[in-house]
Amino acid sequence: MSMSCAEAEPQWPRRCKEANMAQYISSFISPLGMILIEILDGENNPVLTLTTEVITGHVAVYHGDRIWRVKADPNWSLGDTALALFDLAHEVDLPEDLRTLGLAALQNSLTKLCARLASATA
Repeated sequence: MSMSCAEAEPQWPRRCKEANMAQYISSFISPLGMILIEILDGENNPVLTLTTEVITGHVAVYHGDRIWRVKADPNWSLGDTALALFDLAHEVDLPEDLRTLGLAALQNSLTKLCARLASATA
């Protein structure tokens, strides 16, 4: 009989549950600097969101009922914006495996966008 994360580590049941629930990654990145990366659970509820908040001018990380924001400069390039989001996700209190998954999704989405842009201009 296998133990669940909650049984093995009673002090961390929420963190283990969230990290193990990640089922799907939804991502959108535009060349204009808009970023939305969501790690969703099996019921399509966001477990982790890495995003730009265009109206308020921030990059933000959402996890559960917590939100961390950093003011973004309107003159930042897409790379600058992504780097600020990457740095913020490293600084905040997240389960390590969820953080790794979110940052890998961000990097993967940026790589795909750069490849599409390069082929469009070639």
